[in-house]
Amino acid sequence: MSYENATSTLLLATHCAVCHRALRDAESVERGVGPDCAQNYGYDAAQTAPRWLLVDLALDGITVEAYKGVSSDPKTLANALVHRVALQFRDEAKTEENGRLIAAIRATGFTTLADKLAEGIKEWKRPEIQVALEGDKLVVTSSALSDVAFAALLAAVRAVPGRKWDAGRKASLLPVVEKRRFWGLLQSLPAGVLIKSTKGEYTTQGPKDPAVAAAEAQAERDAIASEPEAPKSEEQVAHRHGNSWAPGHGEKCGRCGGSGVLREFMHIESGRCFRCEGTGLPRPHRKAA
Repeated sequence: MSYENATSTLLLATHCAVCHRALRDAESVERGVGPDCAQNYGYDAAQTAPRWLLVDLALDGITVEAYKGVSSDPKTLANALVHRVALQFRDEAKTEENGRLIAAIRATGFTTLADKLAEGIKEWKRPEIQVALEGDKLVVTSSALSDVAFAALLAAVRAVPGRKWDAGRKASLLPVVEKRRFWGLLQSLPAGVLIKSTKGEYTTQGPKDPAVAAAEAQAERDAIASEPEAPKSEEQVAHRHGNSWAPGHGEKCGRCGGSGVLREFMHIESGRCFRCEGTGLPRPHRKAA
């Protein structure tokens, strides 16, 4: 498990709120800003006196432990607000809250830092991996990946047999027959990477603990084993031959819809459907003893 996805760092700022580079020392992690940005953008000393009424308006409805009204220490409060922004600047659902936090930072007197934070968030691009289908090849490109995410993508691509590199397009070309293997390997990426393909969009959740993944797989298998077989329609006719069978035209597995893959379980056996064993066909009917 990478540093960014470790349980112990979920409440720590792993990237600078200003330039978005990885934070390397404890002091930077604590404040959410790297040493260079702290020095260059007025972190150490406020540029104006705090305006507590504006701080109060900006933080209305937002709980910040360091804020104690006019008795607050401006730098301590600014430190807490910057750290909060560093934690969540990549979360699009927090855009409005981040804007109010930056307004509060500006009102504490750290105007230069607030302006740079606002500029940095505006310029930040969400990390993406694009997967396009061209004939018998998957064309894989990426943008704005962190060092950790890029290393995980590179390892996933290199694990796929038959891969090629297109220098002109800066893209990896993978055999389409290795699609399932590749999707499974992508589950090693850190959380928050957007994967775009012809079938839609998917945001990585980060690698799971092996014990948790195994427990989820077993629970899914147990649930499927206990499910009754769905009744057949007139169009779905099975041809039986002893204990063997052949599906009728149009029959599909009721769990995966015929794809043979469960997207929510890509981190387990490359998403292979536990009900149909990846065939996409319904489970066979067993002849009563």
